[in-house]
Amino acid sequence: MKIDSSSGSLKKEISRIVALLEENGARFHDQLRIVERNGSISMQIEGALNHNEVIVDLPGNLLLPLNYLNVSLKRDTIVCKPDTKFLSPVMAEIASRIIKIYNIANKIKTHRGHNTWMLFKKYPALLNRLSEARSETHYLQKRRAYLNGLPDAMSESEFLCWSYFQTRVVGRKGMDNELQQCLMPVVDYFNHNYEGSTFVIKDCVAAEQSMKIYNRQPLHDKREVFIRYGIYDTLDLFMIYSFMDVSIPFVRSVPLNYEIDGHGTLQIGAYPGRKNVKCPSELEDIVRFMPEIKENDDGLELSHLIIPLSHAPNALRRILKVAIRQLVGPDESEKFVVHHVYKAEARVVKANIDFYQDFIDMSEEVELPKKLRSMILEVANVQLNKVSKYYFDPEFFNV
Repeated sequence: MKIDSSSGSLKKEISRIVALLEENGARFHDQLRIVERNGSISMQIEGALNHNEVIVDLPGNLLLPLNYLNVSLKRDTIVCKPDTKFLSPVMAEIASRIIKIYNIANKIKTHRGHNTWMLFKKYPALLNRLSEARSETHYLQKRRAYLNGLPDAMSESEFLCWSYFQTRVVGRKGMDNELQQCLMPVVDYFNHNYEGSTFVIKDCVAAEQSMKIYNRQPLHDKREVFIRYGIYDTLDLFMIYSFMDVSIPFVRSVPLNYEIDGHGTLQIGAYPGRKNVKCPSELEDIVRFMPEIKENDDGLELSHLIIPLSHAPNALRRILKVAIRQLVGPDESEKFVVHHVYKAEARVVKANIDFYQDFIDMSEEVELPKKLRSMILEVANVQLNKVSKYYFDPEFFNV
């Protein structure tokens, strides 16, 4: 694999990491190229290569559990003290070299100037309000605590370190079946695009897992290869990764409830990403949008709902139909179910339009530097414009 770098020191460290990985079972396609310019690294394919061909095969034992790396900051420099009781000498060396690359490329300094939550630290009101479009998670609690200076919040240095590494890890199950956050050598250099390759990790014991990346080059005028960090919309990426992708062809709904008298409530969450869930056969073509559905005392809890644009125009109502049928049971008529699908669909779309329009109206009353105002309003307007174009097809269900 060729390494094209404007920095001799970065090229040396990357070359050594690639050599260590290959010596220990990793495989990289001959046409794959690592390209570095001014500390920014991307992955490209040289020449023609079939779509979906495997370009990276990384053994699971070369993924680096973050909790064994003991990372911290000294000013804007990352300090790493690998725990050799749990990491092999090879893993410890790879980890140390990855951290060295981050430091040479001034990644922490760059992150400090771009992280959404640090940028809005002095002006928390709008970001607090916008974050209400997502369900509370452990990670969101940590971000809000820092933003609002709560007693249990991390220090600036701790938050800077933690939030940076949250953008660099993937979750996988360890030998004890517990989820671990792991650094991904070389895979870390792929940028995000919704049409990029997913992280494909074999579903087997941790020692035998391998991560596969497939060739996806969605930008037709470029040779860059992308991966998809997850099923994230524009707001998710802004809050988690601190960048905007306005091309995402869907919006994750804000949280809301939809009640059906005599049957219970659909409690619609807004958890980012997507878990691997069992998908009904009639929804296999839209499995990437499928929420986790759980029964509770009040009805059903849906982890999220996706509001798609024209590439999957009926995905929302098809998922609602499965959920509502599960909620009301088999005895209710098809006409009854479809009636509530249309009502719930309209409620979901209206709730999102109202949320983002209210946010935009609220922003006019909040003092904020021009650059930050423009940034956060762009996110809200992108979400609002997409939802506003949602197409209701009253003839989709023939009942």
